[in-house]
Amino acid sequence: MHRRKPRKSGIRTWADGARPVVWGWILAFILLAARAGFAADAGESWRALVASGQLVDVRKYDPTIVVEMRYATAQNCAGTAVYPPDFPCLTRPDTAVRLRLVQQMLQRWGYRLKIWDAYRPVEAQHILYQHWAGKGFVANPEEGPGSLHSWGLAVDATMVDLLGKEVSMPSGFDAFIPEADAIYKGKDTKTAFHLHLLQSAMGEAGFMGLRTEWWHFAVKDWASHAPLKVPGEARTEAARPTDAPNLITAPGEPTAAASGQPGATRPR
Repeated sequence: MHRRKPRKSGIRTWADGARPVVWGWILAFILLAARAGFAADAGESWRALVASGQLVDVRKYDPTIVVEMRYATAQNCAGTAVYPPDFPCLTRPDTAVRLRLVQQMLQRWGYRLKIWDAYRPVEAQHILYQHWAGKGFVANPEEGPGSLHSWGLAVDATMVDLLGKEVSMPSGFDAFIPEADAIYKGKDTKTAFHLHLLQSAMGEAGFMGLRTEWWHFAVKDWASHAPLKVPGEARTEAARPTDAPNLITAPGEPTAAASGQPGATRPR
């Protein structure tokens, strides 16, 4: 005697509805575990680079510079922390000297420099690129120079007043919108002044800007620097670049790169 198979009732059970949720939690756990592994690895990596003298803590060069490492928080384009919570603001020694000079210039006008990001381990660049892959906002760490952040030669910066309050700027940090352009097209005179002052000070200290991100600056002589090398490891922190078409030669001024020439909007 054959038993008849029960008909499907067409009613979704709890298990049916929960299955996508469970898989979502599993994927989230895998991603968090990967980032936790990165945090541990990054801790060892940057400590070795600091111990070898290749990177320095910017606050030790000038403790008056305000630091808020956005990638150690969820307030960034990834929406989650990709740095350990205690990750310091690191750059090459000569870059830190330039930032101290910027701070001195801004203080004469009643402002201070605030840094949102500086040295970025290649592992973190991978996480950001995976999050924004194909959208053109983040440099592929496997191609060309990757990001000059990973060379310790770039910073993301803004200004604050002497009380530590951020001043008005064209957009927020990591806002990949037209308003983030380094050439301000708005009509607010205070915002225009703030951006011009920041760009002028950075330019005087030897930095160049990025067309699509007013907050991004890299040293003009980046090509004269060798890649960072983690002591005891065969790998370097980034490949040797041949050029950097993403950089504007004169922050705040409409140069060829800033006027939309090919390569002017290359991701960071």
